[in-house]
Amino acid sequence: MVSQRNVLPASPKPSNYKLRITPNLTDFTFVGEVVITLSNNLQPTTLIMLNYAELEFDSGFVTSAAGERVQSFVKDDFKLDEKDMRVSLHLAQPISGVNWTLTIAYRGIINDKMHGFYRSKFTTSDGKDRYLGTTQFEAVDARRAFPCWDEPVHKASFDLTLVVDKNLRALSNMPEVNRVEIDSSLVAVTYDTTPIMSTYLLAWTIGEMEVISKTIQKTRGGETLVRVFATEGKSKQGEFALDVACKVLPLYEEFFGSDYFIPKCDLLAIPDFAAGAMENWGLITYRETALLCDDSSSAVHRQWVALVVAHELAHQWFGNLVTMEWWKELWLNEAFATWVEYFAVDVLFPEWNIFTQFVNDETGRALSLDALRSSHAVEVDVVNAQEIDEIFDAISYCKGGSVLRMAIEFIGIDAFRTGIRAYLKHFQFSNASTVDLWKFLGDAAGKPDLARVLELWTGSQGYPYLTVARTTPTTLSIQQNRFLSTGDTKPEEDEVIWSVPLLYRVAGESDTRATLFTERSGTVTIDNADAAWVKVNAKQAAFCRVKYDSEMLTSLLAAVSSKALGNVDRLSLISDYHAFAQGGFISTVDMLRLFGGYKDEDDYTVWCAIIAAEADIRAMVYTQGAAALSKLNAFFKALYAPALATLGYAPVASDNHRTAQLRASLFGRLTTIGDEAAIQAALQLYDNRDAAPIAADLRGTVYATAVRERGAVALAQMRSVAENTATDAMERSRALRAMASSRDAALLREVIDFGLSESVRAQDSLYIFVTIAGNPVSQALYIDCLTSKWLQFWTRLPGMMLGRIVKAVESSADSALADALEAFWPSVDEQQRQAMDRSFRQGVEGIRNNAAWAARDAAAVAAFVESL
Repeated sequence: MVSQRNVLPASPKPSNYKLRITPNLTDFTFVGEVVITLSNNLQPTTLIMLNYAELEFDSGFVTSAAGERVQSFVKDDFKLDEKDMRVSLHLAQPISGVNWTLTIAYRGIINDKMHGFYRSKFTTSDGKDRYLGTTQFEAVDARRAFPCWDEPVHKASFDLTLVVDKNLRALSNMPEVNRVEIDSSLVAVTYDTTPIMSTYLLAWTIGEMEVISKTIQKTRGGETLVRVFATEGKSKQGEFALDVACKVLPLYEEFFGSDYFIPKCDLLAIPDFAAGAMENWGLITYRETALLCDDSSSAVHRQWVALVVAHELAHQWFGNLVTMEWWKELWLNEAFATWVEYFAVDVLFPEWNIFTQFVNDETGRALSLDALRSSHAVEVDVVNAQEIDEIFDAISYCKGGSVLRMAIEFIGIDAFRTGIRAYLKHFQFSNASTVDLWKFLGDAAGKPDLARVLELWTGSQGYPYLTVARTTPTTLSIQQNRFLSTGDTKPEEDEVIWSVPLLYRVAGESDTRATLFTERSGTVTIDNADAAWVKVNAKQAAFCRVKYDSEMLTSLLAAVSSKALGNVDRLSLISDYHAFAQGGFISTVDMLRLFGGYKDEDDYTVWCAIIAAEADIRAMVYTQGAAALSKLNAFFKALYAPALATLGYAPVASDNHRTAQLRASLFGRLTTIGDEAAIQAALQLYDNRDAAPIAADLRGTVYATAVRERGAVALAQMRSVAENTATDAMERSRALRAMASSRDAALLREVIDFGLSESVRAQDSLYIFVTIAGNPVSQALYIDCLTSKWLQFWTRLPGMMLGRIVKAVESSADSALADALEAFWPSVDEQQRQAMDRSFRQGVEGIRNNAAWAARDAAAVAAFVESL
């Protein structure tokens, strides 16, 4: 039974907000006045209820449509419900109809928590501290800046005025239309009326900023001013992002069949930012590392900037122009932006082969999370506002994006484009649901039953694995069952039968073939009896895993060795059998034997799949002691070292994007697992860093190796980099990760305390905690600190970040740590548990699953690598 959503009453509703904000960037307070036009009131009401948080109310009044003030309010008339973040006003006489107005005078704080209206600190070249006043309203934090109907379905237009120091820049969603001097130091800046949009998309930023800009033509006439803003000395690092944005916007305009609706598109680098970026319409805000880079940046960094810029620009249509009705359909925003960002980057940088990385990074993450019992459906209802942060996860983004990719492979890109154009046109400036999407795509594809095919992929938790055997030269026998990472699916957990849009490829043919597999078990006929192999779920198009009988698997490994299988199919084979080993479907020893077919592998993303498997196996074998781990390390050194030797340690002029990525990944793993040649190469680069700067792609590995090998001395040097690098956020992140790579327990406790201190930006502490949590050597220490210092973590970190930090415990394979966490959790405040419960359960489930894997296979793996 679905719980009743804890939402505002259906009436009255807002149609426009006139908002005036006067901030004080010295004492970090602000004064606000909002005039809200009330329209579409369904029935007479004597109650006005809206959202608020951390605001103080001074006065207010209601005015009739005729302009008559009908009731005034004083401070005590505002009835506050802090728990549900609501304020109520009771009316002496009922109101109904349209164009009544509610005016409220109030005050608030400019907090340092990276939500609502908050402050972000930076240091200028002369050593002075300065602040930006900026906003982050998604999901439910507009209510911290002004009282409002803070739910996505309540769309309205906004007229904003900011009263600011005349020497500061003041930006909002729309262009400035008026500027009036208040006195010798203050000016009131008014912006054009926004399109109708949800409250979470309103934004403003105030402070000292540099800018670079370019004007581009809209596809259907007119111009868009595209600008990148950053704090002092950083604007030049925005040139790559500016170039990407200027190419992506017209690409989207053509593909979506509608122009970008606003005259300008601003991209802002904010020194303190909890997420990666935020798609505020016309004023997109970014963490500095997600927007700023240059020609010397690593390949991974430049790729990330391109993807994040393309993601946020996609939201200008998906999310901003057409918005989900409720957070249950968050995936309509995030899944579209996730797939579309890869589409755009693939057009701009085809040599990056970016969709191969989509399969590894997005689909791979989603398959891992959705194999847990504590996962959730793509469409998961949210009852309370406190729960919303936890669904901004790999299900909403990555599974949603993967299901969308599956749908596109099923109906074709042309039908998808036609359907999306119609969908956007029909629902522009309003709200839509999943059913609406499937209808428009199905109509465009001539598949009116598309909703029936796809509804379980978003409406049900989990996914299937297919057991496949080639029973005759022309017949494949296939059975589907739900996949769980424990391998112990119960009958009541295996009731769903998915409609699987399945691609397969046979040897000797370059094209794939398609079938819709809708049965629990059935057969698929192939018309090439002589085909040496058949790859089912070609291109990893369907969101499922595939387990072959021994004969089919052997034939596919031959195709791996010869590169007859493409990159995606080679990596998906590793990914699937990694999961099957974890779940006990096969032995981990048999999985290790699969790697023999990859000894001549040369693709970066395939190596990523191998490295992911190695890291998990390593955490499991860690339970067997140092000797077993040493032998396992030797096994993987023999796999990685020849591949790195082919590339060489040093970057060369002929390197392409993917070569740079591959060298960095192999170098990182070899230093981590103790390869002496790689370690010495890293230390030499570290010692010569002043005379010869370390290539950006290798710098993180070099720093981490120095800390592991040189101990406290190198850690102190990295701390200095972290504390004193004001202009390069990526360099800070490398230094913090390096500090967290220590294997000395005493030093790591210091690093954790450092991460919780004011010396580290709250946004950057994530680099420390996730790195420590992912290292088998330090997992017990991490969990001890997380539980003993819980209130510090809770107070210091925003909810979305804290959820990731809590879930990061999942890498351990020690069931005693899961016991300790479960014993601790009841002592946590109820509201804190409510906000973090899903992340907590997923983390504990991950530990228990790994512990079961270790109990089952760790000794056998240790014996196997000992025998080599």
